[in-house]
Amino acid sequence: MFSLIFLILLLTKNVPFYIVLELIQNLIKVGIDMSRCCDICGKGVQHGSKVSKSFNHTKRTWRPNLMTVKTDLGNGEVRTLKVCTRCFRSDFIVKKVRVPKPATTENK
Repeated sequence: MFSLIFLILLLTKNVPFYIVLELIQNLIKVGIDMSRCCDICGKGVQHGSKVSKSFNHTKRTWRPNLMTVKTDLGNGEVRTLKVCTRCFRSDFIVKKVRVPKPATTENK
């Protein structure tokens, strides 16, 4: 979030400061809901209107279909990611599978 604010300050050198300050305050107010965001493709919540038969509009949100999956990153590191089902189905990640220990048989 801080790097985004810093980028806005760099890009708006010739803009009056009160406009930049208002832009930053609106950005902080709105924020980005990272808890409902895919870690692979960045798909997140979308907002819109539900339209009835009589053309009444009511606000609603569409949330992505997210799964919490333990993934193997390839270098031996295992991390838990929130992944949308489209990325999961397209094999963008390698799911970590727990390998059970072999059963030991002892002769008595």
